[in-house]
Amino acid sequence: KTAKAHGFEVIRVEETRVNPDHVVENNDVNGLPLHLVVKLRKPESQMEIATNVMASANSLSMLPKKLNWSKAAMRHPKNAFFLRIPDQVKQELYKAALKCYSRGILVDELDLVGDFPSRSFSSLKVFAVSVRNVLLHETGLVLLKGLDLDVFGFTDEEKMISCSKLAYYLLCNHIGAVDGSARGRLFDVKDNNINAMEESDNVLFSVSNCEANWHTDGASKDRVYDAVSLLCIRPSSIGGKSMVSNACNAYDEISNSMPKFLMNELLR
Repeated sequence: KTAKAHGFEVIRVEETRVNPDHVVENNDVNGLPLHLVVKLRKPESQMEIATNVMASANSLSMLPKKLNWSKAAMRHPKNAFFLRIPDQVKQELYKAALKCYSRGILVDELDLVGDFPSRSFSSLKVFAVSVRNVLLHETGLVLLKGLDLDVFGFTDEEKMISCSKLAYYLLCNHIGAVDGSARGRLFDVKDNNINAMEESDNVLFSVSNCEANWHTDGASKDRVYDAVSLLCIRPSSIGGKSMVSNACNAYDEISNSMPKFLMNELLR
């Protein structure tokens, strides 16, 4: 409790082996472990680490691996980018989300270590490694298919949304560490009847039904993420389609066709 109160994450607690000469003859401690090893994770977030590193290093040396999309991948996106979630992984997510909902646990209150036994997500952990590998070393983009949100209750809107968020967070947090320091662990993108095109400055497109031009989610001067994810809970009746592009492909295309002196000016 003390460790958690100071922001540490308890990874594992084990009783160590003891020799006969370590045993204490005391009725007050009979049957209790005398030596415990507690593995903790420091409260320093990955975002703080990245910020500190970026502050002391050349940003060009910190760029992630360059991932280009092949022409074959762009001609056949379903083969290159689509990935179905295995049934066993879905069952683990469904079960965990419904369990949290029944106990009144919301996304921002969820404690993976404290709320679930260590083997609750054995299939999810394996699947998450494969997704992370695709994101960091292969295409950098994956569209996960097969998660049926209606399992959480088609007629109960509040339950369906809460459980969907819980399952989504569990999936994301196994793929990578979710940064909740900006706007919470999850950020709702929904229409609040605001016209982002007509309102004053600093109105986010994500709170309106207006079309947003090309942009990079989550990128800012002091925040750089390895991955950004989106979950569609309720598709709109019209519109709502997304397009994705690859900046590496765009850069190569421009650098191959643009005069060198212009490229030099762009990169100064």
